Amino acid sequence: METDELKKYLKKAGNDKLCAFVLKLYEKGDEKWRRRILTTFVPKDERPKRKKETLPDSQSYLHDVRFFTENALEGNYFGPNRIITKKERSGWRATFKR
Repeated sequence: METDELKKYLKKAGNDKLCAFVLKLYEKGDEKWRRRILTTFVPKDERPKRKKETLPDSQSYLHDVRFFTENALEGNYFGPNRIITKKERSGWRATFKR
């Protein structure tokens, strides 16, 4: 939630000094403080919704895994070749973790 939106809810609560203090906490604080401030001052139906993570398509995921394992077994990630680009070779660890 943006700080401008939060200001609107804090003004309803009154007390300008408290409003300024809570805004500073919201801006500088970590995720725990942000969540706590939202649950205190913003009505439940007006809180920002979390996006649900979508699962990857199983066929494309299987294709990616097979492509990666075939090229890893052939050693294409360790030296220059025409199949794997230089950028992909340097990022193979991220591909493996994914």
